[in-house]
Amino acid sequence: EERTVDVHIRRLRAALEALLTDWSDDAAPRIACGMIGSRQGWIEAPYVDCPAGLTQLAGMLTQTPGGELAIVPGARCVDATGVPDVMRGEETQVFGALQLLGLTGGSFVLPGTHSKWVQVEAGRVTVNGARAVLGTQVNDGDDVRVDGQPLRSRPKRVYLALNKPIGIE
Repeated sequence: EERTVDVHIRRLRAALEALLTDWSDDAAPRIACGMIGSRQGWIEAPYVDCPAGLTQLAGMLTQTPGGELAIVPGARCVDATGVPDVMRGEETQVFGALQLLGLTGGSFVLPGTHSKWVQVEAGRVTVNGARAVLGTQVNDGDDVRVDGQPLRSRPKRVYLALNKPIGIE
């Protein structure tokens, strides 16, 4: 009898093969990130402790058992109160954006089911202005800081539509 995990892996391989079609023999590296590297994914890629740079992430790529993919690890930290937090995939998006923009640092908001503020300084990831705090959920009233300075929300704008009646100059 086939184990559930084997069925899962077989389905993942079939999905990858369907995506590759004519490129199946291409020598280009195949790299995946996100939940595919979680316990529920293809294979668990260990987390990299933060602060983490691109070099640390690349150095911890995890190969699938058949060598089909290299999976980027997630990033893990513990905040000042000892609460652990993680991200899988967002770190890859951030480093991709930095590469496209030709930057080594910046501040990012990653919206989702729980938004994350990420700050990268000289290629190292920090969140909420504090190094090694990744994936923090941001709620109204939270003290979000960038380079030690509070991040100010934009004031609410009020839009008015006025109608000038005929005959009024």
